Amino acid sequence: QSCLDNSDDSQDMIDCAYAAQDDWNKILNANYQAAMATLNKQRRQALRKAQRAWLKYRDADSEFRDAAWQFGDALDAKLFLTDAGVDVIKQRAQLLGTFFEASTQN
Repeated sequence: QSCLDNSDDSQDMIDCAYAAQDDWNKILNANYQAAMATLNKQRRQALRKAQRAWLKYRDADSEFRDAAWQFGDALDAKLFLTDAGVDVIKQRAQLLGTFFEASTQN
């Protein structure tokens, strides 16, 4: 949020969104590793399979958003599409974090 608060224009906001993607990717990876560490072999395999499928979805969704951006010239459209990418990663990171918390309470 502080990055956005100091943004002067749409390009600065897009740069903030890319930085947020990097931050959420780090959180996602940490939450994935933490969840994997708490699971038995069967559940680790299931999570690994689900995560690989999610990564394929994330990449396909990103390709779609990148292609959609090619049809427009407005930076506002690019900002919207970049923010959507942040949300995809953030939601998965939060889900994995919640799963990790629940698995440690059982």
